[in-house]
Amino acid sequence: MSRKSHGKTNIKDGSTGFHKSRIPEAFEHECDVFCDKPLALPRRDTDEIIAAMNKSGRKLMVYQPPRRRGQMDAGGGLPRHA
Repeated sequence: MSRKSHGKTNIKDGSTGFHKSRIPEAFEHECDVFCDKPLALPRRDTDEIIAAMNKSGRKLMVYQPPRRRGQMDAGGGLPRHA
């Protein structure tokens, strides 16, 4: 798992199983978090992450990454640059 901090935003590469422990850790270090979904499984883990976010006052951004090439071509992905 790689961890990079850009200002106050923390970018973590890792599987969903690490989200429950790593996201609150980032909040403790005063970082915002950008995370792919699912945020966590089971639901109580998601509730704990949301509680940590609320307690810290940091931002949590969750996105759905495109899984297939066709999803990006259909306009559901990132903008393309010439």
